[in-house]
Amino acid sequence: MSSKRKALSMAQSDEELSSDSDGSYSSGGDDSDEETLGEKRTRLAKQYLAMVEHSAKKGDDDPTGSSSIDDLSGEDAVNARLQVLHQKSTSSYTLPLRASLSSLDLTAPPASYYKCQTTPTAVALRRGTAYASEKNGSVYSLDVSTGARTYMTRRGRGSPGVLSLCASADGNSLAAGRADGTAAVYDVRTGGVAANLKGHKSGVTALVYAQQPPYGLFTASEDRCIRNYTSDNQYVETLYGHQAPVMGITCMRSKPVSVGRDRTARVWDIDNSTHGIYRPGASGGGDDCVAAVGERTFCSGGEDGSVRLWEAGKKKPVGEVK
Repeated sequence: MSSKRKALSMAQSDEELSSDSDGSYSSGGDDSDEETLGEKRTRLAKQYLAMVEHSAKKGDDDPTGSSSIDDLSGEDAVNARLQVLHQKSTSSYTLPLRASLSSLDLTAPPASYYKCQTTPTAVALRRGTAYASEKNGSVYSLDVSTGARTYMTRRGRGSPGVLSLCASADGNSLAAGRADGTAAVYDVRTGGVAANLKGHKSGVTALVYAQQPPYGLFTASEDRCIRNYTSDNQYVETLYGHQAPVMGITCMRSKPVSVGRDRTARVWDIDNSTHGIYRPGASGGGDDCVAAVGERTFCSGGEDGSVRLWEAGKKKPVGEVK
């Protein structure tokens, strides 16, 4: 009986398969069941290219940074679209900066414009206004379109220099990390100092505002610690973990990401009081800077000249350029 039941079951399965195959690939015509593997691949490739060409004409995922790529020819538009799809599939990214920079006047100012050496690492840009610091610790705002400079604070010789700057997400606050371990928070609307944050034992090498609620401020220092403040400049906690000076910090959503001379990158989960450790490998060195690229991706610059691309959940770099 078991053999008869098995034969009956196989017969029913054959009938189901034959009935399913009769209705598949109906777009190929009545002789679709005679389509060879090569013909099927060709047909699917043509369908995919038609979809890509249609999407390119609509201007989706425009890699040029403009609102549309209708000015490109059909073949160029398809190639551009395919390049964007390839970049996404390989976790690489192209930032469309041309459109945002085309309206800026980047002509060189007169030689007498700079009265003191500008600190190159302490520059922040928010809503058409640049913020920079001078070597003597002075902080000023610069209207990018007109070149008008407004000092928020002036300091003389012997004052602690500014090592880092960061503007808040709403553009109303500017934080400046100093070499004496303090961080000054300026009210951009009034130009005055809203708070003077203390607690670090060494210079504040980097700081960042969270770009999503609760919009807190994180300060990183050479004392190997990261301090967390609320949006109204109230101290919350200190994050420990780095075994060497912390050189850079950024935020993926509300999670801070830090890099240091201990050859690690760390993603901090504030809500759960944990953090993940990412290492570049045996041949990699420490990192000096870090920037968020996406919601789960960040990029770091190493002291050995390498640039690494990281993805949350993967402990090794997904890409590296030396």
